[in-house]
Amino acid sequence: CDVRLATDRNEALASLERWIPRVILADYQLEHGDNGLQVLEELCARVSGSAGIKPRPCPVTGVLVTANHS
Repeated sequence: CDVRLATDRNEALASLERWIPRVILADYQLEHGDNGLQVLEELCARVSGSAGIKPRPCPVTGVLVTANHS
């Protein structure tokens, strides 16, 4: 099991240059106003090779969590 930590969109995307995850566990509310759902979508697009073109199925399982009460 190899675990990586990213606190925002830029760190998460940078990690893809060195490593492809099997599962992404993302908080909804990230640093710098980032949103976990948007980051999951962008990570999936990059991993599947479909960024900017017809979407392909994401080869990575994404789980979105939040403790946000609003």
